Amino acid sequence: MARLLQIKISCNGMWCIQETDFSEGEMAVLHRIMGNQYMESNDYKLKGPCSPFFQGGHGNTKGWAFIEFWNPNKQDCQAFVDYVNTQINA
Repeated sequence: MARLLQIKISCNGMWCIQETDFSEGEMAVLHRIMGNQYMESNDYKLKGPCSPFFQGGHGNTKGWAFIEFWNPNKQDCQAFVDYVNTQINA
């Protein structure tokens, strides 16, 4: 079954994604996207406008992750979450 991450509002009032049951493979995809600094990559291009920040789980290999977006524009954040969904479910 495909994973569908949903954008939410964090306790800090920012857009975010937070899940407690990421598999090792899903977490590897999150780490790859969040750590990719190659400016010509889709990871980088979609990550930039929403300013994602690994608030928690960045050291985990599975389980919990909390990524908060330091941009109040929901459309920018949703575009990134949609991209993450396609990569996790590829």
